[in-house]
Amino acid sequence: MFKQYAKQLESLDATKKASMTHQRTFWSSLITKFLNVLSSIRVSGPVDELTVRCGELFKIYADKLFRYCDRFLELMIDLECQIPTRRYFNTVFDDHDVIAQCR
Repeated sequence: MFKQYAKQLESLDATKKASMTHQRTFWSSLITKFLNVLSSIRVSGPVDELTVRCGELFKIYADKLFRYCDRFLELMIDLECQIPTRRYFNTVFDDHDVIAQCR
């Protein structure tokens, strides 16, 4: 199956090849960005004494970072619940170890 995809990818021009590569790696790169944001948040003590590893600027936007993480997880749960996308997202989740990193 991969050889077929590689042949198909070789026969395309540069713009279509870039488009197919983007379609193939979109969710993976989005999950990687989410995990980077999630790992940049470090809470010590109560929520109002929030410290974020990336500096003082993120203290201002801490609420928005938490909202982004919450909404992104809701999106991932919704995609996981849909039968047509479940098989693909199980593979992507396992590849990025999302559940363990979110704990």
